[in-house]
Order: sequence, then C-alpha cells, then structure tokens
Amino acid sequence: MSDTGIVDRQRVRDVYGDSNWSLDGRLAVALGIIAMLIGLGAIVTGAWIAYGNTATMFHLPGGMPPAEGQTISLYLVACGALTTLLGGFSIYKSQDM
Repeated sequence: MSDTGIVDRQRVRDVYGDSNWSLDGRLAVALGIIAMLIGLGAIVTGAWIAYGNTATMFHLPGGMPPAEGQTISLYLVACGALTTLLGGFSIYKSQDM
C-alpha cells in the first residue's frame, strides 16, 4: 500500500532538502550536456561519412593534402567519443560541487 498521501511538502523538504547545487555545479551539468550532444553529433556524422561517402576526397584547410572519407570519419568518431566521455565525466563530477 502506498503511503504517498501521508507525506506532506514539509516532510519531503526535510528528507531531501532544498536544492543545494552551486552555480558551478549547475554550469558543469549544462556544459556536460552540451558536450555530450556535440560528441554524439560528431559520432553520427563520422558514421554517416563512413557509410555514405566512401569515395569522396575532403579538401583540408591550410595547404594540407586531401584526406579520404574513412580517415575523416575515424577522426570524427574518435573525437566524438572522447567529447561524449568528457561530458559525462563533467556531469558525474558536478555532484561534488
């Protein structure tokens, strides 16, 4: 049997407390979510390039030689995975702030 009718607002506040996250913690969560979205976007873009444009050569800036699609997609997936992991770590560590 549920006892949700017994608990009032004051008792819930006593049990859980008010939101005690600092501004730094909230900023770390926001930036972590943004980093995870950017990382997942890079992973999806890398997979799309790998499966869709296999014969395309990509011209790089700064006088660098053109790169193949597989090289660019591998770079995007690796950087996207690293960015996603760092965003998740930022969200995890924001609990300590």
